[in-house]
Amino acid sequence: MEPLKMYLYRLERNDKGTLGVLVADRMVGGEEPTRTVLGCTFEMPDTVLEPPFAYLTPGTYLCQRQGPTFGVAPVLGASEPMFLAAKDTELPGGHILLGESFARLYGDKRAELNTGQTFKSFMEHAGHVDEFDLVVVDLSHVGHDAKSRSF
Repeated sequence: MEPLKMYLYRLERNDKGTLGVLVADRMVGGEEPTRTVLGCTFEMPDTVLEPPFAYLTPGTYLCQRQGPTFGVAPVLGASEPMFLAAKDTELPGGHILLGESFARLYGDKRAELNTGQTFKSFMEHAGHVDEFDLVVVDLSHVGHDAKSRSF
């Protein structure tokens, strides 16, 4: 079985949420890793999450198969965040929503587009394993004033 590691690169973060990109890194036959951008991610901002939900701080987490998706091993005392295909970015909890791109619906409401196909691609990359490591990297503060950004 080929080892799999995924990276969640957080690119923007403000009071409306956190935008990122999910990258799969798979080793094939001892060669250099094959890297594939799987799609965009959206997470609720840490300022609105209340127990039992938790915002994943930068670090490495174990993701395990949970039915038709994968859950991120819980932060101490928190509910387990899941990878989900959902257009509604106001879904409660610390879940990682997958989509092809970001959009605004009905004025200022955040949304992700093509969530079904993006989630399918995610599962095609992860479907051969029961668990993988997720590395969360926060790039949202690099070279920018965090208060000046908006999406």
